[in-house]
Amino acid sequence: MILHKDEVNFRESVLRTSAYFKIAPDIVVKDYFVTLFLKTLKTNLPNFIFKGGTSLSKCYKAINRFSEDIDLSYYPINDGKITQSTIKETNRKIRQTIEDLGFEYLNATDFKSGRKFQRFLVQYTYQENHVVVRDHIVVENTLLSLAFPVQELEINCLMADYLLVQQFPEIIKTYHLEPFPVYAQDIGRTFIDKVFAVCDYYIENNPTEHSRHLYDLSMIIDRLGNLESLIPLIAEVRIERHNNPSCHSANQNLNGILTEIIAENFYQKDYQKITLQLLYDPVAYDDVIQTLRRIIESRLFAIDC
Repeated sequence: MILHKDEVNFRESVLRTSAYFKIAPDIVVKDYFVTLFLKTLKTNLPNFIFKGGTSLSKCYKAINRFSEDIDLSYYPINDGKITQSTIKETNRKIRQTIEDLGFEYLNATDFKSGRKFQRFLVQYTYQENHVVVRDHIVVENTLLSLAFPVQELEINCLMADYLLVQQFPEIIKTYHLEPFPVYAQDIGRTFIDKVFAVCDYYIENNPTEHSRHLYDLSMIIDRLGNLESLIPLIAEVRIERHNNPSCHSANQNLNGILTEIIAENFYQKDYQKITLQLLYDPVAYDDVIQTLRRIIESRLFAIDC
């Protein structure tokens, strides 16, 4: 049986998980449906790559915030290339997953299987009073550039984590809440992408809902070991990001842009209004800015690297 179809036990699990982790019920609900979507997609499209903030939370347990969107790419195991047929297959399989789950594809009129960037707005079937997160899932499939390096890691939902801590393995088994493997983009690559992202959004003058990247950077920088080891990968990522027209900072000296972001407090209002509401353990804006200063001092993203 699927847990959300057992309404009484599902609601009880939502409330108990919410109380245990001290997070809003709508976060627990959305996390459940995000995980269910990924589990179903794994059957339909085994080689998808899970990346971005949600992968940091669910795969690496590296951030203490809820990340509600699903960022995807594709792992071309055999020839290392993403072809037009690959692009069409991945988009069609994502759409099939929406249909298999009985979810509503809110922007279905925008669907074109051949797009290298396809955005899916997905309405799940359970009604919840959403006060912290959106009431639908945003799935973004990006094949404009390759996601590399990749690791295979296990993920699960917050409800299953709660049930495991409370030693209810029979409930996990009954409702098919066991962990499952996914390909996840390496945490070092995600760190690099997020540094470029905060610069890209600055160039676009678009801070809204993007200050979360500052928090993520502050949480993962100390997990990376010797930062200088990232220099070769940064060079590769610069080249790869040239393929994406929205990556405005690919050929720029990021130290200068990061300095301007700090001086202008560019992300401060968005961080205090939006990002802080998503954090399980609050981190002040001044603290995440210190991470940007560390990145500048490292000169990892200076144009001469």
